[in-house]
Amino acid sequence: MKKTLFLAALTAIMAFASTDIAYAQSKQDSKTAKNRTKELVKEGWLCESSEGMQASFAYMFEKKHNGDYQEFVSDGNGNSLNSAKAKARNNAINEYVEYSKSIVKARINTELNDVAGEEQENYISAYERFIVKELQDGIFHVADIVLYKEGYSARLYYLIDNNAAEKAVRNAMKLAAEESALAHNHAEGISNFINSGLESLKDFGK
Repeated sequence: MKKTLFLAALTAIMAFASTDIAYAQSKQDSKTAKNRTKELVKEGWLCESSEGMQASFAYMFEKKHNGDYQEFVSDGNGNSLNSAKAKARNNAINEYVEYSKSIVKARINTELNDVAGEEQENYISAYERFIVKELQDGIFHVADIVLYKEGYSARLYYLIDNNAAEKAVRNAMKLAAEESALAHNHAEGISNFINSGLESLKDFGK
């Protein structure tokens, strides 16, 4: 009986502690959202969302801290707001492509020593084509926050789902291996290569 009461009390304490932590984080997110909004408005930025800039940032921060996400921002300019947003999106995709390519290249050099020269170039070329499609269809499909200002400048804020990003990169790696014949010529090595950890993807945007 005493043990049951002790466990119940401990559970209640942990629940209160969890609530306090969540409340403290929520207050910090609101403060950060307020300060960021103040800076951006001073720079002339406006928010496309009807909810307003501060509320949009607060919601984004809450989502970020309640899941496995990383924040990334991308700018673009154009002859219209739509073209500016399209360029900002393409810039985000291109930057992620280059970042993930650098990770894949480094891992090939350390984990697949027998893959080099033209064979490696064919693989990276195929990977680049496949990862662009993966990113367009999923990771950078819709921005979490869209800002704009005079002169057709757009700024897109994305929350990158780390699990979805890793899945996209692995899928692109697998398809590239099949197309470039690495899956056939280095069957065991490439399988381990694709399925091993990709923790460094989480450093994007930092």
